[in-house]
Amino acid sequence: MIGTKSRWKLSVIDVLFILIIFFVVILSHSTLDVGKVRLFTSRIGEILGNKGIVGYEKSALSPPMVKPLYPGRKRVVKKVKKSLEILKEKYPFVKNFKVVELEESVKLLLPQRVTFRLGSYHLSSEALSLLRGICDALKDPSIEKIVVKGHTDNLQGVDNWVLSAKRAEVVLNFLIKECKLQKTKLELMACADTEPIASNETPLGRSKNRRVEIEIRFKEEQVAAREEKEK
Repeated sequence: MIGTKSRWKLSVIDVLFILIIFFVVILSHSTLDVGKVRLFTSRIGEILGNKGIVGYEKSALSPPMVKPLYPGRKRVVKKVKKSLEILKEKYPFVKNFKVVELEESVKLLLPQRVTFRLGSYHLSSEALSLLRGICDALKDPSIEKIVVKGHTDNLQGVDNWVLSAKRAEVVLNFLIKECKLQKTKLELMACADTEPIASNETPLGRSKNRRVEIEIRFKEEQVAAREEKEK
């Protein structure tokens, strides 16, 4: 009889483990109520003589990570767009400058055709007017980093790496000297033709690829709040 009881007890435990495995498989293919799942695992734990299933809290049932918030992004976008609207009344060419809103940053696209002469890295009067118009927006305290990126098409008339670096450098130096931005907040990147936004097979596509981007990155909500508290 003793041997029979031991075998029967062992069989029950085996069945319970099979149920747990089955439960995990089902869980991996569906979305369940977390409260019910916790109740189920606690009951299984009571039967097995422990407080629950080890490692449960680190399983797929854990709540998803909360995406960081960037409270200053909307404010800066509003400032930049307002500046562009004011400039557009005087300079129709401003319509060629694009604002691209991303989840964690904002990009201002300066196309070559109104920013530089073809093959040149000297800023046009139109580009100077635009940059002066957005200086105040770029001083917003919520901004963590401003990355100036130079881009070219894939034509090989000049060294595209050098050209993209010089164009980005000219814009970055303007932000330092004219806008009085902190050097520690600025970064330069030469991309040449490695990040096209259009096909390089057509003149229109190549024209879109020749550009400078001013990418504005923002502080996370917790960082901005802590800095504000420390003032």
